[in-house]
Amino acid sequence: MLRLEMAFLVAVAYGVGGFWLLDKREFGIDFTLRDSVQKTFLFLSLIGDPGLIPHTRYAQWFLDSLYLATITAIGYASLALFRPVLFEFRTLPHERELAGELVKKYGRSAMDFFKTWPDKSFFFSPSQEAFLAYGVSGNFALVLGDPVGPAEKLEGLIRSFALLCRENGWNLGFHATLPDHLAVYTRLGLRKLKIGDDAIADVTRFTLEGKAKKEVRSKLNQMEKQGFRTVYYEPPLPDELLAQVKEVSDEWLEIPGRRERRFTVGMYEPHYVRSMPLVAVYDGAGKMLAFMNLVPSYTPGEATVDLMRRRNQAPNGVMDYLFAKVILHLKEKGFRRFNLGMAPMAGFQEREEASAEEKAVHFFFQHLNFLFSFRGLYQYKAKFASFWEPRYVVYRNVVDLPRLAMALSKLSEIKEEE
Repeated sequence: MLRLEMAFLVAVAYGVGGFWLLDKREFGIDFTLRDSVQKTFLFLSLIGDPGLIPHTRYAQWFLDSLYLATITAIGYASLALFRPVLFEFRTLPHERELAGELVKKYGRSAMDFFKTWPDKSFFFSPSQEAFLAYGVSGNFALVLGDPVGPAEKLEGLIRSFALLCRENGWNLGFHATLPDHLAVYTRLGLRKLKIGDDAIADVTRFTLEGKAKKEVRSKLNQMEKQGFRTVYYEPPLPDELLAQVKEVSDEWLEIPGRRERRFTVGMYEPHYVRSMPLVAVYDGAGKMLAFMNLVPSYTPGEATVDLMRRRNQAPNGVMDYLFAKVILHLKEKGFRRFNLGMAPMAGFQEREEASAEEKAVHFFFQHLNFLFSFRGLYQYKAKFASFWEPRYVVYRNVVDLPRLAMALSKLSEIKEEE
């Protein structure tokens, strides 16, 4: 936007200065400053002034150059306004393939799986050894998680992307970053805000024994006596199973406040669901009541979940039953960790460093718990979590936070035609 404004000011300055400094013999008029401004805006709007007759070749050249400056400014404005759209459509299949290869080689989090999805654009380092995945909403470029690549390449990549954002007039933010690279962001003049914690279950030590798991154990035993069971499916999933999954998903979407999202999560799409492992709960009559699909995590030894959906009339505790069964299954498979996803605005762990700004934001949101139920989600995941790992947004200025939140909301929306 700054460059757009500068182009306009240069065009105006050129026109006003030109008219005002022209000799009277060029048009037969001794232009005042007011005349110069008026004539300049007439020509910049391409309306012109039929009564303005050039008397010399130089006068004609000046009018032609003013038209040329106008057309150049309009062209530059169009490029500046539509460049975000054009840039997004420059993502080519080979770039997505390269991003996928880099994720396999350097990925480090559960979020990395979603970085190669079609709703992302990519920005690569000059050597193509590192990249970041982002979306643009309005004038805000939002990067999903941290960049992917060798640690020594990331600071230069972020610096280059920040320059691209300035050239396009975009604000810049990073969503759901790990704590690992906070020092890099700080060196580049960016700030961090903790937005929540990923709940991590230690699969190797998970057990339903003991007082702490009494409630879950009791519910699991009760449901199994009633004939409930879980089934684990390896991909590709057959059509008849997908039909049942779709039925459960459609019922889940009827629950008030539930809707399909994207950018940070997956959505029900047959090809995607078919290609991922899935665990389903059935009642005694063989009816599917709930499911969750497991997606790759690039944290070593970790599994994670994306879609978690149940029928409207599924009995209370069905998701507890499903979580417990999934963790026990992962234990048999040799996994070490299970990432249950983020509990937002859950506060700070003991000895965790937090700025006054972060504490104020968390205090504000926790006192809106009647609207957002942050504490309830934290307490639910705490049934299974062994420890918590912080996640952050990274931004330039505190006034950017509302726009960052709005950009995330827009990028997460599913458009009607989709």
